[in-house]
Amino acid sequence: MKILIVSNLYPPHYLGGYELRCAEVAEALVKSGYEVKVLTSRYGCNSKGPRQENIGGVQVERALGQYMFGSQPPTSRPYFLGFVKPRLQDARYFIQCLDQFKPDVVNWWSFRGLAEVILPIPYKRHIPDLFCVDDTWVIEEWSRGHPDHQYQWGSPWVSLWSKRNKPWYWRPILVWAMERWEKSLLREGIDVSSFLFNPTHVCFISEFLRHKFEAAGLKFSSSEVIFGGIPVSSFLFYREEHIVSTKPLRLLYVGQITKDRGIETVIESLNFFSKEILSQVILTVVGEDPEFGSKYLQELKLKVSNGQLSSNVTFLGKKIYQDLPEIYRAHDVLIAPTTLEEGFGRNLVEGMLSGCAVVTTGSGGTMDIAKPANLPLFTKGDRKSLAHILEWLIRDRDAVRRIAKSGQAVALEKFSFDSMMDKLCKTFTILHNEAKRTKSCP
Repeated sequence: MKILIVSNLYPPHYLGGYELRCAEVAEALVKSGYEVKVLTSRYGCNSKGPRQENIGGVQVERALGQYMFGSQPPTSRPYFLGFVKPRLQDARYFIQCLDQFKPDVVNWWSFRGLAEVILPIPYKRHIPDLFCVDDTWVIEEWSRGHPDHQYQWGSPWVSLWSKRNKPWYWRPILVWAMERWEKSLLREGIDVSSFLFNPTHVCFISEFLRHKFEAAGLKFSSSEVIFGGIPVSSFLFYREEHIVSTKPLRLLYVGQITKDRGIETVIESLNFFSKEILSQVILTVVGEDPEFGSKYLQELKLKVSNGQLSSNVTFLGKKIYQDLPEIYRAHDVLIAPTTLEEGFGRNLVEGMLSGCAVVTTGSGGTMDIAKPANLPLFTKGDRKSLAHILEWLIRDRDAVRRIAKSGQAVALEKFSFDSMMDKLCKTFTILHNEAKRTKSCP
């Protein structure tokens, strides 16, 4: 079976767990005998043209435009052409890729920043498509559209082609030219009037996300929940039964350094400790500020300095993914303080497999992990509540061991990568077989 994977970013150029999971799935599919090609953006590449690579046995083509991360507004005039031309180029390249690779299934991953114009193309060409949903991007895009059109999005692309609020559009010569251009694009298989994106099947990474989409009025014709899975062999680590209570409790934060991730809450919770308790705890912060040039990281470091916490808090910066297992194993408690409605919470499962006791807000999809593992919860942004939990763990090291052991068992049972791949491969097979049956019907 041939599978074309489309993702906005692809390692080693990535922002978070969405892109990492995409790469892990792609490599696992290749090892299982599938023929896989990844089409992604040129983000992180110096060259303007397409770039082909082989990463982990996967054929990766970096050819699409990226219109959000590190992108610049079009400088050509008029703006209309500066916006449309690169997106049409992406659509034509995508069609060329379909013609040459001839996939049996198109598998969408993170799409933020790519040209939405390519989304309806597989449907028009009768190619089944599977959308792996890890975030709320579709809800954000759909909400711009008319509420009576469930899958018609009011994206900038559609609005540029619309005649509404454009006095110049009504000049006869321009109307004639635009309509002729639209007909020409339709013959190529490119729709400029709307995005009626209703993929053949949708896989949500958490129950939370499925409910979130339903609450927004987005109910796809076929969907399921396949929990995100973590490679067990990379992270599994069994700790010693006895935890030395005379050593400082080693706390860890792993993630992006932004205000909505809650790292400030963790740092400020330390201010509630007495000098005695504070001497028994250290905090390591792993991650970087994705908004390059932002002063937030510097503000956090200043807060640590002003609070006389420099001996307790260490900023390691961003680490490559391969370094994370060793970092988890060197710490006792992973804190997931996010205030965002996360789609899943990959770092929670990584920490649980590594034998860390995990403390979290349970925001969004992280509750799908926290609830079965019975993890300690604190309210978003509640520094005092977090401080109480951490002081309890500092004083009761057996509680740390119990939470870690229970979490590790749940991670192995519910959130392994192999379990996720088994379910995903079954879904690919069902889509492929159904498409073959449909084609064979007169």
